Amino acid sequence: MKVITTFLIAILLLTLVSCAFEREPDVWYLVTNERAYLCALPVKSSVLLVAALHLDTLALYRTDLQRRGIVSDDLGALQDLFGLRGQHYMRGTSDVWNTLFSILDRMSQNPPNPQQRWNTLVANAKTLSKTLDVDTLQQLAGPRTDSEDIQEALRLLAKRVVQVRYFDASLFIDPKADSVRMKMHVSAWTEAAMKAVMNRTTEE
Repeated sequence: MKVITTFLIAILLLTLVSCAFEREPDVWYLVTNERAYLCALPVKSSVLLVAALHLDTLALYRTDLQRRGIVSDDLGALQDLFGLRGQHYMRGTSDVWNTLFSILDRMSQNPPNPQQRWNTLVANAKTLSKTLDVDTLQQLAGPRTDSEDIQEALRLLAKRVVQVRYFDASLFIDPKADSVRMKMHVSAWTEAAMKAVMNRTTEE
């Protein structure tokens, strides 16, 4: 019995050590006044995955969750839909998002659109981490997030990301589907998309 117990303890310790070295991807969820976003950066990747979701689609999903007795805010519903555990969250008023969008649009040489703004954000992340007003950043901070977290995220983008893979998830989501089917479909897509950008580096 003592040998078996020792063996089980050894297995448990090895499992804990293994889990400790398995870093999760950096995952952010954002709800803006125009769209909601999943942003994910796998540990060894230099490619940022951005999945956009129309707000009316998110509202339908959240409403069906409530019908099933699951009460959540927009950020919680967004995380539930994509199925990745987020480290940080961003939300804010239309005014503060429009302020940020205006800054990005002025930096860009191309007509403004959601995808172009993400490209501009990554291309200018280092500058933005130093120049964006702290009060503005704090107004964008959601649960478990503050202005320093957002600045650190911008520094991470500047250091590691060389490409943005942008997808409009609403294009392949059936808005008439119930929350169970929608989650199944989107979670499967998210898993496949994460595998596609995983281990993509500048050397490739």
